Amino acid sequence: LQVLSLDVRSNQTTGVGVFEPDGYCPNVPKPTSRKTTSKSEELDYAKILNSVLPQEIRVLAWAPVERTFNARYNCTSRQYKYFFPKGALNLKLMEQASKRLIGEHDFRNFCKIDMSKNEIQSCVRTVFDVQFTKVNAGGLNSRTLCCFTIVANAFLWHQIRCIMSVLFAIGEGKEQPDVNKFSRLLVHLLVHCIQYSSYILLR
Repeated sequence: LQVLSLDVRSNQTTGVGVFEPDGYCPNVPKPTSRKTTSKSEELDYAKILNSVLPQEIRVLAWAPVERTFNARYNCTSRQYKYFFPKGALNLKLMEQASKRLIGEHDFRNFCKIDMSKNEIQSCVRTVFDVQFTKVNAGGLNSRTLCCFTIVANAFLWHQIRCIMSVLFAIGEGKEQPDVNKFSRLLVHLLVHCIQYSSYILLR
């Protein structure tokens, strides 16, 4: 589910988000149309947009907002869903470990920092909720498609990938869910990855 902000034509002359576009001349007569719509009836934006979008992309709802609204920076929370096959993973251990993510934490070791940006970026994020669910109907087996859902005020670049790499290690039994800090575990895994890569290069 993605939230977007768009500038579209409106039947309204006043109200939230209604504005006159640049270059608009009120004295120029507007072209008439055979089909007229009452000023009190707004355009059906969902129907109009869905008619030109592919079937796998659907507009579910819309709401008027101020021109200063930003779909990215004005959001109060975000939800991320990560789908994966269960395989031989221990979901109970993964869920137990994921609960440690809830709350306000510094996730600097759980992201990829863009060194080309000069400004200092805060890596503190607040996680509101995490949960594991199965997508397939029926019992839980190796072919079951699972979903990890995490809700937070914002996410960092590659934050979910880093979190899932740690949770997968716990689900595979390579690490224990009672680690004191996720950051220590992540550094431990990264060191092993670097050593393994160096070994391959030397061979």
